[in-house]
Amino acid sequence: MVLSDLTPTMRLNSTHRIFVLVTTNLFAWLPTSEAIVRWNEGKDEVYVNAGVSIALDSNIYTSANSPSDVVYTGTLGLEYRRQAGLIGVNGNLGLVNGRFGENTDENYLNPTLSVEFTKDTGRTTGTLSFHGMRSSRADPAANVRTDSWNYGTELNARYPVNYRNHLTVGLGWTNKDYIDNTAL
Repeated sequence: MVLSDLTPTMRLNSTHRIFVLVTTNLFAWLPTSEAIVRWNEGKDEVYVNAGVSIALDSNIYTSANSPSDVVYTGTLGLEYRRQAGLIGVNGNLGLVNGRFGENTDENYLNPTLSVEFTKDTGRTTGTLSFHGMRSSRADPAANVRTDSWNYGTELNARYPVNYRNHLTVGLGWTNKDYIDNTAL
């Protein structure tokens, strides 16, 4: 596919190009994620994460006659880590904001949340985690964009039987709950 083969809606117009150049140059100098706040001798840490992306989606509904569009996505997240004592805690809270250039009825604002408890020392080690997030994406089976809430939990444990053998257990549960399933 060459540039001349793209339809007018698939090409970036001058406003989009300027936005891409400005945001790329603005965020290119940002360092990697470092702890914003540390206390309790460095055992508690808070991180702030942010990101911006621009993408050309050539088939937003995953169907034969689906239009293309430019998708602007911004993410903002907050992460908390505590590694003190036997049990560690990791928590994440975030937002994903997606905006379509022409198909504005498909815009979304999706929250995410996850909590993980870890035990790395002692005879029995493992993790217990919970997560929940809202998802907006194209469903190829229904040829529409769907919104859903995704929930889940996971338990992983490891117990040493002797110096050579370990008993390992992993359990998980996930659920996808569609918000408007009339099209499905």
